[in-house]
Amino acid sequence: MLKNPFHLVESSPWPALVSVSLLNFALAVVVVFHGLSTGLTLPVAVVALALVIAGWFKDVNSEGVYLGSHTTEVKTGLTTGFLLFVLTEVIFFISIFWAFLHTGLAPAVELGSEWPPVGIKALCPWNLPLLNTVLLLSSGASLTAAHHYVVSGKRSLALSGFVITVALSLVFTLCQGVEFVSAPFTLADSAYATAFYFGTTFHGVHVILGTAMLFVAG
Repeated sequence: MLKNPFHLVESSPWPALVSVSLLNFALAVVVVFHGLSTGLTLPVAVVALALVIAGWFKDVNSEGVYLGSHTTEVKTGLTTGFLLFVLTEVIFFISIFWAFLHTGLAPAVELGSEWPPVGIKALCPWNLPLLNTVLLLSSGASLTAAHHYVVSGKRSLALSGFVITVALSLVFTLCQGVEFVSAPFTLADSAYATAFYFGTTFHGVHVILGTAMLFVAG
C-alpha cells in the first residue's frame, strides 16, 4: 500500500452511536411536544447525546495528539471544513432571524396584521432572555481568556477558563429548558411561536455540542 499524508480512519462505533442518539433525541423532542412523557425524557436524551459526542471527540483528540494521525494535510482539511461549517451556520441563523424579523415588520393578513399575533403573549426580554444573553457573552469572554492562556502556556489558568465556560454553558442550557417549559405558547400556536422554538432549539443544540467539545478539549 502506498503511503499518503491523509488519515485513513479505522472502524469505529461512534457514527452508529451518534445516529442512534440523534434519533432518540428527535423522538424525545416529539414526545415531549405532544405531552406524552415525563419531565426526564428529554434531559436523558440530551445527556446521552452529549456523552456519545464527547466520546467521539475524545477519540479524535487522541488520534491527533497521541497517535500522530493529524498530519499537515489533515489539519488543513479539518480547518477548511470547520470554516465552511461556520459559514453555513452563519447563513442558517441569518435565515432564521430574517424570517422572524420579516414576519414581524410586515405581518401578513393571515396573522391578523399584528405581531405577535392575537392571543400570543410574547416573553419579556428582561427576564430569562436577558439572563441567557449575559451567560452567553460571559462564556465567550471566559473561553477567549482560556485561549489566551493556552497560547501563553499557562495551563492551570487555561483549564480554569475552560471550566468556567462549561459551567456557564450548562447553566445557559438549564435556563433555556426553563424558558421552554414556562413559555405561554406552544410550537403550533402561530408563526411567532414556530420561529421562536425553531431558532432557540437549534441554538441550544449548538451550545450542547460546543459544551461537549470544550469538555473534551479541557
